[in-house]
Amino acid sequence: QRKISFVGLSATLSNGPQFLEQLTGVPEYRIEVISPAWDEMVEEGAEYALALRGDPVSKTALLSATIQATMLISRMLDENNTLLSNGLFGSKVFVFGDDIDVIQRLYHAMNDAEGRFSDGNINGRKNPLAMLRASSNNSHRFFNGQDWRYSENLGHALDPSDRKRIARVMSMDPGVTETAEIIIASASLEVGFNDPKAGAVIQHKAPRGVAQFLQRKGRAGRKRGMRPWTIVSLSDYARDKFAYQSFDHLFNPELPPSTLPTSSRY
Repeated sequence: QRKISFVGLSATLSNGPQFLEQLTGVPEYRIEVISPAWDEMVEEGAEYALALRGDPVSKTALLSATIQATMLISRMLDENNTLLSNGLFGSKVFVFGDDIDVIQRLYHAMNDAEGRFSDGNINGRKNPLAMLRASSNNSHRFFNGQDWRYSENLGHALDPSDRKRIARVMSMDPGVTETAEIIIASASLEVGFNDPKAGAVIQHKAPRGVAQFLQRKGRAGRKRGMRPWTIVSLSDYARDKFAYQSFDHLFNPELPPSTLPTSSRY
């Protein structure tokens, strides 16, 4: 009869030995922690973080800010057919939400913004909204800060042919479409799925948990040397307002200890 060994893997536990002791009953002194030392770590690439706050005076829904941010960041990454950065920026965007209703609305609204029907087919009677930002149409907007010329330099046409492909991933729609460039996702995609093309993650509203948010933002930049984006779209109220004011803790959080209620008979 052989002895049983327990192995635990985690990227978000700050108290691994104590947690594994609660989980398995093995005394903490018999648990060995394997992790890299500081001198074994290699600094490579960069990470960009952006907190957006919706303007309540503008009388537009926060969902509009998330849609606009998705439209722009998807065109600040590599275009699928050109890959000018050789994978440095990635070519896919993951958009996470915590409410099924928000995910559904965001999915249909993004398809509409890209000039597509809800089933993903092209709507020939509607152009993608990004076409309005083309340099040939809006040279006067450059002076007001709306400059999308860099997107065109990366190979994004900003014309009727430039329609990003949208996919939705949640419990009712499992699996990721390989050709999708914008993926609207629930918590079902935040762990265990690695896509080397993911270059940006957008979180709609303040994340509900620190560990959950770290898992989500870790979906981008899976390849060494990449420069992933993390964008959080926040309202001006309640949890969102606090998250915006403490943006340093939002993007570089301190993980709280995780415990299991092993003393509860239930």
